[in-house]
Amino acid sequence: MLEIEPFWLGVQTINFLALIVLLNYLLFKPLLGLLKERDNNIRGALDKAKETDKQREALMTQIQSKLSKTRNKAKTVFDDLGKEGQAVQKKALDEATARAVEINRKAKEDLEAEAKKVRDSLRKEVEGFSGKIVEKMVGA
Repeated sequence: MLEIEPFWLGVQTINFLALIVLLNYLLFKPLLGLLKERDNNIRGALDKAKETDKQREALMTQIQSKLSKTRNKAKTVFDDLGKEGQAVQKKALDEATARAVEINRKAKEDLEAEAKKVRDSLRKEVEGFSGKIVEKMVGA
C-alpha cells in the first residue's frame, strides 16, 4: 500500500513553498516590472503621439486662418481691381491663390514629414523595448 510519511510530506511542502517564493522574486516580479515599464513606455509614446496630433491640429487651424485671411485679402484686391479692369483683377487673384496653395502645400508637407518622423521614432523605440524584453526573457 502507498504510505505517506509526514516528515517527507513536510519537506516536500517546504520545498514547494520555497520554490514559489524563489520564482516570485526571481521571475514573476521582474517580468511584471518589465511589462509595467513597457506599458508605461507605450502609454508615454501614445501620449506623445496625441500631443503631436494636437499640435498638428493647431498648425492646421493656423494654416486655415492664414488661408482664410489670404483669401479675404485676395477678395478685397479682386474687388478693388475690378474697378480698374478685368485683366489686372484676374492676375492679382491668380497670384494670391497660387501663394495660398503653395503655403498650404508646404505646410502639409512639413506636417506629414513631422508625423512620419514621430512614427519612425516611436516604431524604433517599440522595437528596442521589444528586443530588450525578449533578451531578458531569453536570458532569464
